[in-house]
Amino acid sequence: MRRAQSRLVIKATQTKFYGGLVRQNTAHLQPVQRGRGAEGHQKGPQSSWNSVNLRHGAAPNQVKSAPAAQASSASALFTGTLLGAAAAVGGARAARRASETFQQGAMKFPSKYEEIADTNPVTKKTDIICTIGPKTKSVEMITKLREAGMNIVRMNFSHGSYEYHGEVIANARKSYEQDPMGGNLLAIALDTKGPEIRTGMTVGNENVMLEKGTRLTVTTDEAKKDECSASLIYMDYKNLPKVMSIGGIIFVDDGLIALKCVSIDAGAGTLECEVVNSGLLGSKKGCNLPEVDVDLPALSQKDKADLAFAVEQNVDMIFASFIRKAQDVRDVRACLVAADPVIGKRIRIVSKIENHEGVRNFDAILAETDGVMVARGDLGIEIPSEKVFLAQKMMIAKCNVAGKPVICATQMLESMTNNPRPTRAEASDVANAILDGADCVMLSGETAKGSYPLEAVTIMAQICREAEAATFIKKKTEQMKKTIPRPLSMNESVASAVVDASQAHKIKLIITLTTTGTSARLISKYRPICPIMVVCRDAHIGAALHLHRSTLPFHYPHPKPEAGNDIEQRLNFAIRVAVKNGLVREGDPVILAYGMHSGVSSLTNYRMITVGVKEERPDVYSVPPELLELCDFTDAYAVTKPKLLGPDLSANSNHIDMQTVAQDSSTSFEHRCKLDIYSSPSSRRATGIICTIGPKTKSVEMITKLREAGMNIVRMNFSHGSYEYHGEVIANARKSYEQDPMGGNLLAIALDTKGPEIRTGMTVGNENVMLEKGTRLTVTTDEAKKDECSASLIYMDYKNLPKVMSIGGIIFVDDGLIALKCVSIDAGAGTLECEVVNSGLLGSKKGCNLPEVDVDLPALSQKDKADLAFAVEQNVDMIFASFIRKAQDVRDVRACLVAADPVIGKRIRIVSKIENHEGVRNFDAILAETDGVMVARGDLG
Repeated sequence: MRRAQSRLVIKATQTKFYGGLVRQNTAHLQPVQRGRGAEGHQKGPQSSWNSVNLRHGAAPNQVKSAPAAQASSASALFTGTLLGAAAAVGGARAARRASETFQQGAMKFPSKYEEIADTNPVTKKTDIICTIGPKTKSVEMITKLREAGMNIVRMNFSHGSYEYHGEVIANARKSYEQDPMGGNLLAIALDTKGPEIRTGMTVGNENVMLEKGTRLTVTTDEAKKDECSASLIYMDYKNLPKVMSIGGIIFVDDGLIALKCVSIDAGAGTLECEVVNSGLLGSKKGCNLPEVDVDLPALSQKDKADLAFAVEQNVDMIFASFIRKAQDVRDVRACLVAADPVIGKRIRIVSKIENHEGVRNFDAILAETDGVMVARGDLGIEIPSEKVFLAQKMMIAKCNVAGKPVICATQMLESMTNNPRPTRAEASDVANAILDGADCVMLSGETAKGSYPLEAVTIMAQICREAEAATFIKKKTEQMKKTIPRPLSMNESVASAVVDASQAHKIKLIITLTTTGTSARLISKYRPICPIMVVCRDAHIGAALHLHRSTLPFHYPHPKPEAGNDIEQRLNFAIRVAVKNGLVREGDPVILAYGMHSGVSSLTNYRMITVGVKEERPDVYSVPPELLELCDFTDAYAVTKPKLLGPDLSANSNHIDMQTVAQDSSTSFEHRCKLDIYSSPSSRRATGIICTIGPKTKSVEMITKLREAGMNIVRMNFSHGSYEYHGEVIANARKSYEQDPMGGNLLAIALDTKGPEIRTGMTVGNENVMLEKGTRLTVTTDEAKKDECSASLIYMDYKNLPKVMSIGGIIFVDDGLIALKCVSIDAGAGTLECEVVNSGLLGSKKGCNLPEVDVDLPALSQKDKADLAFAVEQNVDMIFASFIRKAQDVRDVRACLVAADPVIGKRIRIVSKIENHEGVRNFDAILAETDGVMVARGDLG
């Protein structure tokens, strides 16, 4: 009885707001007058949160000696200490435009909307994982990657020796030692090879052409492992004939080659297969068996040795490949602990979900693992491509609800392996992963072997900031609370209250003290708008917190005191570091969140302060140590496994069609948790498909096949082709419908105008010209030079180019593959001197883009007007009007159509293509005037 009463007393004495203490009576809570303790005694000494001037920051040596200094001059405006759920407090996020800075090497052009805070890499909430390869393993390159936005170094143990990876680890740590960049920790991750199936060596190690329709033998006989040919392929999985079935598919080399099983001879260990698509077979290629449960062990001998190496090197996390069930995670942990009980227990395990078995067992895996990686490379081969987004959304949502970090990986900016700019689809993919709720995004070949590793990290960081700014945080927080099963744990209740308070009071920074990382993880779960500064004594635990959204981990380099606690010293240290790093400044409101009973309760207290404001904070009641000894916190702060929402993905369950279970959800989180990759899709497609017709697809037969596959609208691109050619396309489309109306579902025809554009002239001899990075050249608008483009001179067909450009402005050529930076302008001569920002080949008649520049080209050229008259003559159904910049442009297109024929011209639908910043700015007016809109991501991106 005494024990229970003590717990009640502590709950009561630690529930207080605005400095007013309350005490537990037998029936009710009673406020106590300020200035007196719980029994009416005079209040004790003032808080130790004393005066230290933060107005000018703190020198590095001051930060290091923070615990020895007096406590900081950030006095408390509000004190809230909670044990139990807090009432929700609403808060709206002010709209803002994020940084649109674009950097390539030495180039940088800031948008007029840029915010200074967004240029600081530590303010990015989504962490970036970079795979380190030979091109990026040096100390200098790792430092540059960190400056660009990298937070976690990844080593791929499918390649490289221990000597090589040891060098990467040493260089990463040396980079941090030489330049800690304010102290924000750098994490190191080891990615295991995992269980896999590979082909053998081809004869002579030469590539072998496998022809579609031919048959070959797949063998598991190790004697044939070096004899792979067009008729025989060795695969190193002994049980392959046992797990495969007739009609099953084997994908080879990331799905580039598909083999269909025709017959099986289990005794001989062979399969007869038919080649589904032609392709070149090389040596040692990976194999995937979609929809097949393989019985390979979770850890090979190599994996076990690699995990022992990870412990020896004291890395921060393991990315465990091909996790298929919860036992696999336990096997990885056991291997780590066997190497070292302390380090092995601390290292975080991130389970890579890469096949259908891992998806089916996801709930059990999530309960066991520290984090998840949506590894879309193999996953996109093991399950149908059209199902990958479902698996991604489901896994991210469940991880969010469970409060465990989730990484989205593979082919995020794949094209930047060889190009200085990503595709528009890649940029959207990264942004959508962040909008879905991913904590981290990962680069693989882009930084391991790519030609533009720094540009890839820089652009990914910029996309992260844009997506973070666009996230509807208030709604997400509300839906998260509605989705999470109740009751919450004590720690989580405080974490939720901290985030509520941060949104309600527009807090600039949340500071949390942690020993295990739990407090930071829980606060991150509720997605605060502001960053979370994490102060941790164990640098490895701190570094691993980079896995969680919004966290900025810093190492507190002082041991725990033998008696008492050093909470105030650590908070003082945190504020000094925050000020020094520009995370906060004088006058900014900050929340401090921590636990009063270290090692037992992660979060019990939070309070608000204003940086640099010297005010006396009301005395805070401190629970006597002898009273804490009487209390049992085990149940109140026990770590519980989350109850997950979602369908039963086991093989024996019934999967309802059209995501019916998910549709019956009350929140978006619950909906995504319940997405089922085994559910049948919609019975009838509701989204129209537009196909651009070219020389290969213009025949009646091909147009009919495209319609059978799903095409609804025929598009003709009037940037190319003659009227004779386009007239033939229209005639063939109509003939296709006449010959086979396919039930009468009409086929539409669209004409896409060329629109106003800027192009370069012809190169000398029409040969490609290499433009070298750093060199200077002249851009001219003199038409006499239009056929003289070279490495020193480029003609562009826009007369007013010198008038609209400004020094420092950028001209993108050929879809951004070449960037030119304006150095000087001679308006009289009609020329600009430009510096080549990145090397590239210049061809003839390449398109040019002027980002952030309003051009005064007419909406319709003479060619466009003639094309619109042709459209009316041919009685097409719609016009895709290029480069619409304002509402008047839409009216001009309509006037041109009506002038050709008042009836047909009025009927034809106008779809406005939004392709530049001016169109975006004037979008509302355009939308009011147009019949439809096309988000034309080519030039827009």
